Amino acid sequence: MKFILNIGMHKTGSSSIQQTLKSFSSDTAAYLGIGHPNNSGLLMTMFMSDPHNYSGHQLNNRSPKEVKELTNKFDGKFYEFCNKHVGKDIIASAEDMTLI
Repeated sequence: MKFILNIGMHKTGSSSIQQTLKSFSSDTAAYLGIGHPNNSGLLMTMFMSDPHNYSGHQLNNRSPKEVKELTNKFDGKFYEFCNKHVGKDIIASAEDMTLI
């Protein structure tokens, strides 16, 4: 399994790519379809050293406890998705990853 990440800069067509890929699945690959087609919130929450500092959480006034709960939820959904697609490459798209 490979994890293929599209990190498009903002305003470069990333949303169009995400909308196209959101229902993509084949025998060899699947788009990370967990919630929103833009995987930024999911991946930033899961992989930032301090996800509470992610702008999406700041804009939504999430407390550290809420972010921790969301992180645990996303972790579970991510691993569930990967287990459902064992042997397939996982494709994701998250333009906010350019901020790391």
